[in-house]
Amino acid sequence: MTVLELKGQMLQLISKVDDKPTLERLLQFFVAVVKKEGTKDWWDELSQEQQNDLDLAMIEIEDPKNLVSHDEALIFLKKWKNQN
Repeated sequence: MTVLELKGQMLQLISKVDDKPTLERLLQFFVAVVKKEGTKDWWDELSQEQQNDLDLAMIEIEDPKNLVSHDEALIFLKKWKNQN
């Protein structure tokens, strides 16, 4: 099916909808899809060093020895907050 045929089918379906709330939802959906197509992936905007750091962090979180309890994290954050 060509792009023109797809557009034609979409227009035929939309023309059959007379419910304003449904049309508004469809419009929001189409706007969201079009905006998403025009945006870059945030990963591509990172430097190679930043990408490497995130890759390493993803590997490190798999090792249980790198994990801390919620209580330990709160203690660390309280100390950090009091230093600033």
